[in-house]
Amino acid sequence: MEKSHIRQLLLESNFQELDAIQSEIIPELIDIFRNDTDEKVRASAINRLIWMRVKADWIPPIENYQRIKIEVPFEVLVEGLKDKSWSVRNASEGLYRVGKDITDDVLKVMTEIDGYMLFQTLHVLASLEDPKAAKPLLQLFQTITELEIKRAITRTLGCIPDNQAIEHILENLDHLDAGMRYDCTIALQSIKDPRAIETLYHLMQMDSKPLKPLHAMTLILTNRKYTDVAVNFLYQELSLAPIDEDTLYYLESILNHLPNEIAFFFVTPLIALTLAEYDETFIRHPAISSLGATKSKVAMHRLIELLADTDQRIVQHAVEELGELGFFEARQALVALLSNEDGKISKAVANSLKKLYLN
Repeated sequence: MEKSHIRQLLLESNFQELDAIQSEIIPELIDIFRNDTDEKVRASAINRLIWMRVKADWIPPIENYQRIKIEVPFEVLVEGLKDKSWSVRNASEGLYRVGKDITDDVLKVMTEIDGYMLFQTLHVLASLEDPKAAKPLLQLFQTITELEIKRAITRTLGCIPDNQAIEHILENLDHLDAGMRYDCTIALQSIKDPRAIETLYHLMQMDSKPLKPLHAMTLILTNRKYTDVAVNFLYQELSLAPIDEDTLYYLESILNHLPNEIAFFFVTPLIALTLAEYDETFIRHPAISSLGATKSKVAMHRLIELLADTDQRIVQHAVEELGELGFFEARQALVALLSNEDGKISKAVANSLKKLYLN
């Protein structure tokens, strides 16, 4: 196949045809990746070269064609991480799918680049989760001066199951920078190391306001013994108005990090109740969904209050979530809306009432 046709297929993202002839076009793809003037084409070329190296069981057969693993050299694949083009580096993040065999090559790249070019390489190492990367990453942390890159290294270490990496997270929990404390706290939600309890408890009491709820949340995830203390603390923090934008950001982050049933049942209602008060509809909708998912009567009462909201979309959403909650006590409030002029709301009311009676 002519290189011009291959290039056109890359532009069109016609990967099915490319995959059907994969082994025949590797030299052309490498040449396009290295020499083409269009960043999109070069990014697409490195993307296909990476996928050709990935084992067959990652992707189902296309029609009756069975993929095979193509031995594209590692030294070619990692070139994308050193590229000046963000698009090409970004396309190279799929390297982690090759597996831990490529860790050494990626670590070598890490020593050859600097500054913001490091971010994609760090993303690959985080996804590889290879313990052998911990020591080189810690060494890089010591030599780097840019705080943003130090934070990115810390986030990467938080993904690596290695004791040195965990020690780094614990040591930086009370870092002077609030962003670093945030990254370390998020990492702890997966690590759940009991050595962090004392520091978390201290930060929950003393840290800047936006981070306090996050530390309380992580304390719950790390040690169930502190559930009551942390939940009571959250009640106090979230009852204080107004909510500033930074606190709102961290509250949303907590909603996205709830892997544990205690956090779900105890903390989500608190945060959702708080966010439901916020003016922005795009924030209130996920908060209302969270309320519906909690199956709590506290959530039911808050949703009933929202039936009087001036935003009809919020009213409809609250009606739907009351149906999902399933508490028969909400029947009277819903019946009052049956004659609502908005057809979408009256239809939602009918559906929710049906669910309540079925329950």
